[in-house]
Amino acid sequence: MLHEIVSDQGLVVNVAERGAELNRIFDSREGVDYLWDANPEIWARHAPVLFPFVARLWEGKYEYKGIQYEMTAHGFAPTSDFCVDAKTSDSITLSISGVRDNWPFDTKFSVTYKVVGKTLDVTYKVDNRDSKTVYFAIGSHPGFNVPLEKGLSFEDYYAYFPESGDVNKVIFSERVFDSGERVKVELPDHKIALRHDLFDNDAIVMDNTGSVVVIRSDKGRHGVEVRYPNTHWCALWHKVKMQAPFVCVEPWSSLPARDGQLVDVETKGDLIALAPGASYEQKLIITVF
Repeated sequence: MLHEIVSDQGLVVNVAERGAELNRIFDSREGVDYLWDANPEIWARHAPVLFPFVARLWEGKYEYKGIQYEMTAHGFAPTSDFCVDAKTSDSITLSISGVRDNWPFDTKFSVTYKVVGKTLDVTYKVDNRDSKTVYFAIGSHPGFNVPLEKGLSFEDYYAYFPESGDVNKVIFSERVFDSGERVKVELPDHKIALRHDLFDNDAIVMDNTGSVVVIRSDKGRHGVEVRYPNTHWCALWHKVKMQAPFVCVEPWSSLPARDGQLVDVETKGDLIALAPGASYEQKLIITVF
């Protein structure tokens, strides 16, 4: 089921119960659709919510207290049916909770979407309702249309990281796991010019990018600003080796598994460790123009 929320400035956002996934970000006053339409011939998703893991686990498994559990890439959230906890004209909160066959932790995972003006504010929240520490990751995966205006091309756009420092790229193995290697990336004027072949080897995953990226073109009026204030890594992606007319901005709290290594959640250092009874929040703030 789809739910619609609308801001006082005509920003229309549609959210599905399946995966708590954004299905549309539409500026009704400008007539601009910002979110990818999930064309199944290219990529049949809009903006998956990633929990309790980001990306791939070696052999699709992880370990906790000596027991192995199976888990698909990006966790179970993208394919789960969420419950609607609360809804108003401009906000909605959805959640999933409890222990699962592949998740031995009693948690509640909530996603709240709120529109204000031309901004969509997203809050991911994890409540640990268990008597033991829970280990997890959260990631965002919204795909934005590029180009956003007629007469422009994909290559007219760039990703601008105004707060970036010494940026390092995570090098993937041939099987698209973390190789452990890092390579310094030069960002002239804090920018990455978009080209389709950037993604021939899958996502570009970086650290030290700061907490904001803007997708825009100097030849057009419209673009998207994405803020991720408490997320360590940021990835850019579109479908591998395709002329795909979108780009995903993916703030991640953790990385994929190392190639050939089974993940033990208690020792994988980039997972969030949440004590019994505690809560954790992660933000994503999308502003369109």
